[in-house]
Amino acid sequence: MVVLTASAMMRVPAPTLNVLPTWWAAVAGYALCWSIIAGTDDITGLWGVGLIFLLLGLIAGVGAVVWLTLAIRRLLLDSAA
Repeated sequence: MVVLTASAMMRVPAPTLNVLPTWWAAVAGYALCWSIIAGTDDITGLWGVGLIFLLLGLIAGVGAVVWLTLAIRRLLLDSAA
């Protein structure tokens, strides 16, 4: 997730406009796949609680990756100019 998110943020033409869509796509895509796998295997029904905690962690973690990549990209572009 870190590599995919960072490479997406480095390649988009307008990174400040694409922060939220990139962030949301990474969180939603991973959470959707995880919930399908967990929901079909779990007989207790606790996968919903796991999904909430997963979303909280992904929002924080992927958000940090997105914002750090944006900052690094700005530093690289400012030093190149």
